[in-house]
Amino acid sequence: MNSEVERLADRAWLCVASNRLEDARKLYSRICEIDNNHTGALMMLGKLYAQSADSVEAEHCFRKVIALDPLCAEAYNRLAAMLLSLNQLDEAERYCRHALSINPDNAEIYANFANVLAKLGRLDEAATNYRKAIRISPDFIGAYINLADTLKLLKEYDRAAEVYRRILEINPRYIDMYNALGGCYLESGEPEKSLECYRAIIRMQPRNVMAYMNMGFIFSGMGAYEDAIKCYESALEISPENPDACLSRGLNKKKQGQFGNAASSYRKVLELQPENLDAQISLSLVELSRGNYTDGWRYYTARRSVREQDVAEPGLLDDDLYGKHVLVIKDQGLGDEIFFLRFVRQLKERGARLTYLTDSKIKSLVSRLTFIDEVKDSSEPLPECDIKLSIGDLPFCLGFGNDTPVPPPVNLSPLKSSLEAVHNALSVIGTGPYTGITWWARTRQAGRLLDDKLAYREIPVDLLASALRGTRSTVLVLQRSPLDEELSKLRALLDCPIHDLSRFNDDLDGMLALLSLLDEYIGVDNTNMHLSASVGKPCRILVPHPPEWRVMFEGAESPWFPGFSLYRQSASGDWSEALEQLGMDLESSLKD
Repeated sequence: MNSEVERLADRAWLCVASNRLEDARKLYSRICEIDNNHTGALMMLGKLYAQSADSVEAEHCFRKVIALDPLCAEAYNRLAAMLLSLNQLDEAERYCRHALSINPDNAEIYANFANVLAKLGRLDEAATNYRKAIRISPDFIGAYINLADTLKLLKEYDRAAEVYRRILEINPRYIDMYNALGGCYLESGEPEKSLECYRAIIRMQPRNVMAYMNMGFIFSGMGAYEDAIKCYESALEISPENPDACLSRGLNKKKQGQFGNAASSYRKVLELQPENLDAQISLSLVELSRGNYTDGWRYYTARRSVREQDVAEPGLLDDDLYGKHVLVIKDQGLGDEIFFLRFVRQLKERGARLTYLTDSKIKSLVSRLTFIDEVKDSSEPLPECDIKLSIGDLPFCLGFGNDTPVPPPVNLSPLKSSLEAVHNALSVIGTGPYTGITWWARTRQAGRLLDDKLAYREIPVDLLASALRGTRSTVLVLQRSPLDEELSKLRALLDCPIHDLSRFNDDLDGMLALLSLLDEYIGVDNTNMHLSASVGKPCRILVPHPPEWRVMFEGAESPWFPGFSLYRQSASGDWSEALEQLGMDLESSLKD
């Protein structure tokens, strides 16, 4: 070897060892100027260029090494890694396979090949090749980590957890792996094991905020709200201005029924982050539940569902809208839409000409409202207008405050043809009195931690049956998509006729007619409750804790549902008192 090249190579290696990478790059470049065919210098230079994200120069170096030494597996592998970073996946795969054909016992090549396969979405093949890398090199931490992450993507959480545990055997203080293992346990339904992972982190790092946050999330999902709050408060002791910890503390205070404390937590978040939409909408729901409409409706405008639409930024409307063409756009679910129609009527009272964009499922009902001039659905072109608003923003835009009288629900009249069809259906079923029931609303969550804004509502069907037992009635199941086992349980628990009329949920005109003919309707707050209110038929609402804002946070009635009776689950989760009262009320209502 040329003595100068040898001297430069020694200096370059010392620079790499001391992390003086730019000096090393210059020295290897000088070696290549002296000896253009020096594969060792070219390889090191390619690695340094790759490390500094200079993909063009790195690729040039690796390709030159391959041209000089076609059997250099490392050059093929390095080139494949570079192509992977450039998302040139097919070519990267080809070079990995070539590298393996030269050196089939190299763990790094198998791991790199697996990275390419994972990026191609071929996760099973990727996992196989990570395992090959590990068999060759049993302490290859990077391969273990990528294998576990791949198994998580495949939803093989138990196998992923096994790999993470192996990593922790190799390195018991690898904090990130405790986090990953905790996530696996949570996904596989083992929250206690997940908690142990985060406790292990806190033993090693007592000020690890994220570990406390993760523990709080798990406790909340388990219904252990006090433990969750302690975790979030521990996080806040370490990081007093952590908005996520403050928001999460508020959500759990609400679940405990501490609405005032929840509101204080949300307001603290807004001091730290005035534009935080989660805090704004969470504060809105609490304040509306407490009857603080001035703040509640203002913050309600933070809904993401509407802020992403092409509507006007919410602001107060003029009292006189004469000559103004206002386009009002539906927002959220059908029940919300029916509920907020009462505010559309107030636009008409101010003189506006109204076009309303609705859901096709409800268009027939809305078209019968005389205060709306024109009803459209999403399949129709929209007219030019002066003002475009979301229906959910109307209370704020109309200036609804704490002293504003609550407007009554809109009046919807059933079609004569629908009434006749329902009469015929009931005549087949038999005589009344007829009691409609539902026991859940929104999307079933299968045990997941419920988001504060989702407002999923449910009462176990066997508990509902306990309140109905002994009443003289024909029970009509109006639950959307009831499960067969739920219907079987009802029939086993009740000694009265039970008929599944859930099909009417797909025929809102038919459901409106049916609701107008019921003697009783009992269930959680859902679309049918709003339809019942629109035909002037008071219902009995079962209120899970924490309550949805329209039924307020306390009391036997709500101003939004005139004449309706409310039966509330306690903050501890107990339904017994509410169902005992419901049973007595039904016995009195349905007596001979």
